[in-house]
Amino acid sequence: MRNLPQHNQCTGCGACVNACPKACICMEADTEGFLYPSIDVTKCVQCGLCEKACPVLGEERKTENIKAYAIHNQDADVVAQSSSGGVFTALAKQVMQQGGVVYGAALQADLSVKHQRAETEAAVAAFRGSKYVQSDVGDVYKWAKQDLADGRKVLFSGTPCQVAALRRYLGRDYENLLSVDIICHSVPSPKVWQQFLNELQKRENRKITKVNFRDKRDGWQRYLFWARLEDGGEVLEKGADNVYMRAFLNGLSTRSSCYGCKFKGVNRSSDLTLGDFWGVETVYPEAYHEAGTSLVLVNSTKGQAALDMLADELMVQSVDMSAALVQNEAYWKPSEPHRNREKFFAQLGQVEMDELVKKLLAPTLKERMRQAWYKSLVRRALRKVYRMVLKKG
Repeated sequence: MRNLPQHNQCTGCGACVNACPKACICMEADTEGFLYPSIDVTKCVQCGLCEKACPVLGEERKTENIKAYAIHNQDADVVAQSSSGGVFTALAKQVMQQGGVVYGAALQADLSVKHQRAETEAAVAAFRGSKYVQSDVGDVYKWAKQDLADGRKVLFSGTPCQVAALRRYLGRDYENLLSVDIICHSVPSPKVWQQFLNELQKRENRKITKVNFRDKRDGWQRYLFWARLEDGGEVLEKGADNVYMRAFLNGLSTRSSCYGCKFKGVNRSSDLTLGDFWGVETVYPEAYHEAGTSLVLVNSTKGQAALDMLADELMVQSVDMSAALVQNEAYWKPSEPHRNREKFFAQLGQVEMDELVKKLLAPTLKERMRQAWYKSLVRRALRKVYRMVLKKG
């Protein structure tokens, strides 16, 4: 058996499966629902190609001279349909106009998330928007390698570990490859996602046919979770109140490798890094777009060239990287596990998620006392400032 990463280090990127010449590795879900490689040792020839393709075992690739931009698409419809500023759509359109192909994560008919290949704008539309579920990459690294070998332009998008996996799998740089990763918070369990969907469908007594994790009808920064029901009905919930999102953002349902992610900060294999420009209205109000502003970090000359070619389609403003990342700590800081994470997975499926998440996220007495103290401290500070203002007046 090859020396692949330990369970809590494996990102589930699937590079080892794509690299194995004997097809003796497959991805199987563990008890938490995350995919991990399973090796048929009777077929393994100890070639070591799985180790060479593994991004966790590889040396960290540090990017230098990173440039930061606040960007939004000039097409208002594209911005409305995207998570933030619609930059990815412009990049994909550019690649396809050059006869290229695009790879990205898309919701399937059963609402699972998988990576797939697209050659048309209609197909690329499925890649828009955030999917807060870990995607199954399948054989897309193999497909991308074949496209590159055929001389076609390839745009590959994914999480930082998935982009690093593609680079390791390829073994060398390709001039016709443009890679894009995201400012990634972490990846939640597909099992948790399916459990949430099952319970939501049971509650509504109807099948869910479509979802949007970032519905913008109440604004880009106050997004909603939206679901379409089979009879045309809708489910709308504030993102901050949605039980699935609460479990994810509080570290209950995240993959264990995310807590020690080695692909944060400048440790990027991508040409471009895309994310929401949180706080843009404060630091660069002139770049704010009510439907969404993207933060784009350029990690390579290839990425800069691709961005420069879109000058007529995008509103682009150069920004200070440090200022841009003040409210985007997910760029450099791994997520943290909630103290009740193990309890969450142990009771998942036995207790309704609404009840389980509410119970496990309830603050302890110590936490309540700390919150009360903090609020009191802030209140006293505000009163002091108020008295000083009155005295000066």
